[in-house]
Amino acid sequence: MIGVSIWAHHNPKKDRVRIKFLRWYNRQMDGWWINVLPKSPKNITVIGGNPSYNESDKDKWEKPEYKEPGSAEERLHPGIKFSMRSKVYEGHTNQATYDASGKLHTKEPMAGTVDWRAPLGSNGGGLGLAHYKADVRPLHWAVYLDHGIEMHLFWGPKVPTGPKAIGTYMKKYYAVRPLY
Repeated sequence: MIGVSIWAHHNPKKDRVRIKFLRWYNRQMDGWWINVLPKSPKNITVIGGNPSYNESDKDKWEKPEYKEPGSAEERLHPGIKFSMRSKVYEGHTNQATYDASGKLHTKEPMAGTVDWRAPLGSNGGGLGLAHYKADVRPLHWAVYLDHGIEMHLFWGPKVPTGPKAIGTYMKKYYAVRPLY
C-alpha cells in the first residue's frame, strides 16, 4: 500500500506564522475599544490639492496629511492620496484614508483601519513599536499566509490589491481592525 503523507507540503515557517497570527486574532475578539473612537468622516475638503477636515471634525481628528503618503503607509494602504488620524482615545486611534477628491476609501486595503495602539507621532501616541506589534505586524503575517509575500515596513512589496487580494487571513485581520 502506498501511503500519502499529510506533510507533503509542510512549511514550518508558515506554520509558525499561522500560530502567531491565530493567537493574535483570537485575543482581538472583544472589540469594545473601537466604540470609543470617532467614526471616519465620509469626505474631507480638498482645495487646490490641499486637504482639510470639516470644522465639525477638528476636535476629534488631527489635520489631514498635506503630503504624499509615507512609504510604510503606502505599503499598507496602496493607492491612497490623503490620510488623517483621530486624536488618541484611551491609547487607540482611527485612521481614515481618502482619494484625491477627498472621498473616504471604504474597501480594503486602501481603507484606513482602527489601531489598538497609536503610532509614533500621533497626538498622545506611544512608541511606534507598540503600534507595529499590535496593528501592523499582524497584517504582514496575514499577507504572508494568504500570498506567501514577506512584507517589510519601509521597503519591499505593497499589500496586494485586486479582486482576489483579500484572502482568508486578511479577512480575519480586517474583521478585527475594520474601517470605522
